[in-house]
Amino acid sequence: VRYNVHKILEIEGVHNRGYNTAVNTLTNVLDTSKMSYQNIENSKGARVCRISEYTDKDNDQLPDERYAMSLSYYDTDQIEAMRQAYNKQFLEFQEGFEEALFVIEKRYLEYKNEKKIIDYSDILADMENSEQKAARAASAEENKGSFLSRFLKSDSPQVEEKTEEQEDDFEGSVWNEFIFLKPGENDNINPYNKYDADIREIREKLVHMNSRLTQIYSRHFPEYRVIIEERVSKLVKDFNHFVSQVNPYQLQPGICLEIDITSIKRKKTTIMTMANVLNEFLHSVSKGFSDSAFANFQRRRSSV
Repeated sequence: VRYNVHKILEIEGVHNRGYNTAVNTLTNVLDTSKMSYQNIENSKGARVCRISEYTDKDNDQLPDERYAMSLSYYDTDQIEAMRQAYNKQFLEFQEGFEEALFVIEKRYLEYKNEKKIIDYSDILADMENSEQKAARAASAEENKGSFLSRFLKSDSPQVEEKTEEQEDDFEGSVWNEFIFLKPGENDNINPYNKYDADIREIREKLVHMNSRLTQIYSRHFPEYRVIIEERVSKLVKDFNHFVSQVNPYQLQPGICLEIDITSIKRKKTTIMTMANVLNEFLHSVSKGFSDSAFANFQRRRSSV
């Protein structure tokens, strides 16, 4: 037990020293590059360091040129907990968009009934009803052996029962009326790309919902449309903020640096300066993982 406790403490000490080294390196690089900052919050226990150019947190009061960054260390347990929370949050967004889509589609059905509009779904429903009526008529005449029943049996498409292998093939659908899915994309084969297809599907649903609203109301803005668009706009704003965050399925144990840059007038200058900061920071941090044999190796004069 003493050995295990000592080993755990040594590992945590290595993690803490590595995190502190990364924080010190980042602040030194910022000072050298003349990227000044007014606020720094270093939570050593949580291993999170937040650096911002200005102290004020209200984006409306901040100038157009600003930056903020967050340096964090994540271990395996933290990443797993983040993934569980990410799953629940994404599920809530999916339910919210499905609810909005349901409301818009219901309003579209009411609009079709009012304007006597016929679309493909109505034609398909009529054909299915006619096939059901013909099937009932055929079953009624089956005992009599009428010509009608034999004709319907011969011309109607034979629906074969699916085997288990066929059912498995149909379960892996590659099209869901909104997007095309790549083979294996709807499975958990590659966890790093998880939710990529779902995000694309939600964006296509947004396009469909906006098209439906335009089709129903055209250039008019009644109370119903204003309420629905306010709800959809809020969902889109929150969803874009959620998607812009780091996807925990794309994380591995180690340090993670998140940077938020806002630049309008001197966009090229700010981005290029931050690129130099990142280049110097990565070079300084990676030196701790270099092989000492190559670091101390010196070439002979004859090979220079």
